[in-house]
Amino acid sequence: MAQIETISFPQSTGYSLDYLKANFWRLNYSSAGPALAYRIVVPVKMRPTNVKPTTVRDIGITLIGEYQIIDKTMPYLEVQVAYEKVSNVHPDIKSWFNEKLKKLKGTLRAKAAINIAGKNGYDVLFTRTLKSGEQYITRASMLVAGDNYVMVTAMSSKADYDKSAKTIYHILSNWNMQ
Repeated sequence: MAQIETISFPQSTGYSLDYLKANFWRLNYSSAGPALAYRIVVPVKMRPTNVKPTTVRDIGITLIGEYQIIDKTMPYLEVQVAYEKVSNVHPDIKSWFNEKLKKLKGTLRAKAAINIAGKNGYDVLFTRTLKSGEQYITRASMLVAGDNYVMVTAMSSKADYDKSAKTIYHILSNWNMQ
């Protein structure tokens, strides 16, 4: 029987206030309109690569923010903010995410119910192998905001994930809708 690989799913960082002030900053974006305005905390060496709404048809979401580490000496880390407007039928957040995970051909590794600024949400960790053979680990947190399902993902290469796991947790536990 094959053994399932254990992947870190931190629930805290242990970062000091001085470390946080020196290494993270808060961004506010409303490029997708007031209903989708959000705040997110990212590393100071991360910059937006796209904040214009971009439809990803294969998955059925619209990206409204993409960020990448700009310091090439640091481990690869990419953050995305996305949403899907849902009308009429509102599946629960877990069902909605599971549908997206199937489209991504990902494997769920861990999950937890969370609270984001007073709203019930869902926190997951999943893995994907791209056609090139590269393996990635992604952590995502999501919530329902009106008629929108909003999700923030942070993705790292499998090789760099352990170095980035606490930073990823910090990003995903420090965002909300404005």
